[in-house]
Amino acid sequence: MKNLTTLDYVKSVYELSDSIVENASHVRISDEGVEKFAENIASKEIFTGTPNEDTNVEQSRVLRELLASSVNFCYWYGGCNSNSRSRGSSAMYKILDEVIRDHAYVRQADFFSEETVLSVINDFYHGLMQNRFSMLRERRERLTRLADRADMTVNLCASIVSGTMGLNRLLPNLFELAPELAEDLFLKRAFLFPLVLNRASGYFSQDIHNIPVPADYQIPKMLKNLGVLQYTPELEAKVNGEVLIPKNSAEECEIRASTVLACRSIAARAGVTMQQVDDYLFSIRKTVDDKHHLTRTADY
Repeated sequence: MKNLTTLDYVKSVYELSDSIVENASHVRISDEGVEKFAENIASKEIFTGTPNEDTNVEQSRVLRELLASSVNFCYWYGGCNSNSRSRGSSAMYKILDEVIRDHAYVRQADFFSEETVLSVINDFYHGLMQNRFSMLRERRERLTRLADRADMTVNLCASIVSGTMGLNRLLPNLFELAPELAEDLFLKRAFLFPLVLNRASGYFSQDIHNIPVPADYQIPKMLKNLGVLQYTPELEAKVNGEVLIPKNSAEECEIRASTVLACRSIAARAGVTMQQVDDYLFSIRKTVDDKHHLTRTADY
């Protein structure tokens, strides 16, 4: 068996999405909606950051996103408004940022050691526990795996910052370190990892256009609002009624697969990257009162 690359994983997600959408009975992609939205987004600009000259700052930034990618599943419980409260994604990042700041990384020379990584992981988990985050067992398992492979964690972060880790090698190395990220059919958090790093520091700029939109819950909400996705009345009633939709059910898979393919079509027609589509849709997510689907999952 050949060694898989990032592009191999991208291809597998597209093939899966094609097969699901071809036989979909709950979600439909509107060509008219795609065309209309593509005309709108063609004029939008995408912001790409540049690396900080301080290597310590950059390594802590990559570590931050690696830890967040490992445990950032805060969206299913309590209803559509719950992630704005004390145990959602923003609260998780606040805890993580406080831990990193408390370790005073940027003021230490050669700080990025296995010992430091272990200490950060431990403090981060205790912060989640003290704030009574949901699914603590799953979060602990994932953080423990990173701690057990602290040497690999350090090496991955350092190779990204140094530029020796190209995008096509990123996902295989990421999955070796955090195999749970490969368990999601649509690789949401695996795709989000390089997108966030590109947005923050410009990493992987030459190849980032190959990464699909991470399929979770806010992007399909916005695509539906804009007329790109259309749900059956039965599915729409479940979403509006905040009924949990099972993980890997036909309804959930059709929502996510349609999101991936619709955003690819929008990007192609508008002449923009899929990251630009994702950034724009995410940036306007709070401008509407629509509800998103709820799924109890550690995939997003």
